[in-house]
Amino acid sequence: MPNFSIKNFCIMALMLCSFYSILSGYKLQEFVGGDSPVTISRLEGSKLVDIRTDVSLSFQKGFITIENNGGPIPPDLVVELLSNGMTPNQIEAKWQFDEKANTIELQDVTLDGETFASKPSIPIRPAGHLRVNLGSRPYNMFRNVKNESQ
Repeated sequence: MPNFSIKNFCIMALMLCSFYSILSGYKLQEFVGGDSPVTISRLEGSKLVDIRTDVSLSFQKGFITIENNGGPIPPDLVVELLSNGMTPNQIEAKWQFDEKANTIELQDVTLDGETFASKPSIPIRPAGHLRVNLGSRPYNMFRNVKNESQ
């Protein structure tokens, strides 16, 4: 009777599985890394949530709302977005995405309902498949989110 140890059994099972996968044409899926490009269709209907704070940016078709879960938006973010030291609770604006420059351009900006005269823009870059970097901050991206403010 042949010597049939657990080690030999495992080796035999592994060889049989490998042989079967070759015959069946099964391929192991390779991990595909990289970034998902930022596009208008990826932004519309999405909500970006800062990975360190409660700041969120809700993108609807042509309209954006920026909030901090009911509190003031951090001053450093307001400076980065608007070059302004104010601390509004909400920023609303029309938005466009410049695909060549990878920037979000804001128009008709209001800070807590008050008109803001400037037309700021901020760079946006992909950061994997589920995140983007807007300015200097990383955000998680959630899809198909309705804007409760509208």
